[in-house]
Amino acid sequence: MGGRHDHRQCKTVYQLEVTYTFDDLVYIEHNAFLLRMGEQGEIVHVYFNTESDIQEREAITTQLQTAGQKREIHILRSGTYTMPPHSGRGKYPN
Repeated sequence: MGGRHDHRQCKTVYQLEVTYTFDDLVYIEHNAFLLRMGEQGEIVHVYFNTESDIQEREAITTQLQTAGQKREIHILRSGTYTMPPHSGRGKYPN
């Protein structure tokens, strides 16, 4: 693909609701998980919110990987993160 993966592509490539973006982080689906753009444009890391549904994580990862493969983007499941109460910033990975 070449170049950094752009957060604006998340909505079209993965058909996801982008909740918030900050630098190389894209918070998705009301903070269920986030995508962190890798240094190389074809690598994207996925981190799940510790409060997200554990049963759904594998299916979401597979869906992201399938969509990414069509664009030569590698999705790596990289861990979890937590959102402290009353904070707009997360901490990852756990």
